[in-house]
Amino acid sequence: MVNALAKYFGLWLVVTLAVGFLASLSVSGSESLNAEIVERYEQNLAEQNGDGLTEEQIQENIVALDQFLEREAERAEGSLLNWYAIAMVIPLLFGIAFVAQAAIEAEKASTPDEFKALRPSWTKLIATMLILIIILGALAHFTELFGLWPTKLQPALAWGWPAGLIILSALIYAGGTKLATPDIMQPSLPL
Repeated sequence: MVNALAKYFGLWLVVTLAVGFLASLSVSGSESLNAEIVERYEQNLAEQNGDGLTEEQIQENIVALDQFLEREAERAEGSLLNWYAIAMVIPLLFGIAFVAQAAIEAEKASTPDEFKALRPSWTKLIATMLILIIILGALAHFTELFGLWPTKLQPALAWGWPAGLIILSALIYAGGTKLATPDIMQPSLPL
């Protein structure tokens, strides 16, 4: 059973770290911020600069705006990565639950019907896992529970990461359980 759990955990860890790195890259820099937010700040800066400021003061304001936008992007990135880390625990826990169940059943199974006995369990676990991830994505978007990253990022990024996480979690669960389920219990997987 330990070997099966280690296989699932290894796959989960590699995919989680690789996609987390991609998330970090996709949200770095102020270009990942929502264009409306940037435009609003730039308008405020233009109004301030129209009040008889010197060229040096205008340049200072531009530098201050750039620094502010970079900090906002860093905050959004941190909040997104926190949400992502919490969300990725869900496929880990559900996958470990199924793999442990399959390993225990593999020791007792002796007939073809028993080899297929976990198929409903596999389906219920993946469905429950995906529902939880959808709820977590909705919580991120409609509450401040995970920071304000959905409101600060471009809409494609703000909605793309939760949608992508649904697909990623299903792939990790399906691939990880396929890899880690003992051979005798492979008929329990609907793949």
